[in-house]
Amino acid sequence: AVNVDSGEATAEGVLRDHHGHWIIGFNRTLGQGSIFNAELQGILDGLTILHNKCWDKVSIWIDSVEVIQAIQVAFSRTSNSAFIRRIQQLLSKMDQWEMPHIPREENTKVDRIVKLAFNKNDGM
Repeated sequence: AVNVDSGEATAEGVLRDHHGHWIIGFNRTLGQGSIFNAELQGILDGLTILHNKCWDKVSIWIDSVEVIQAIQVAFSRTSNSAFIRRIQQLLSKMDQWEMPHIPREENTKVDRIVKLAFNKNDGM
């Protein structure tokens, strides 16, 4: 997310188990940045947490069709984005992954975390 008034970007996410139960939420203030890069950083942070915990299945729910397409297209050719290349590396280590598009209005838990991130600078 990017705060319209300040241009401050925040990467955020929620990790839930296969039953939809909360595991962890995270956010990180990135400084000045774009929504696109904040979305990529959020995916990368979530995948890093999963990888460090040795979990090998992930469903990445995201409301940005642009980000989904950029990641999927990058599997057929080399990406110029370091974020996307690192995401590819982590996804290739997963036994199973998917990235469905979820409309923003169905992604309310992450939206709440964004509001917390702009009120605090807690880090990841």
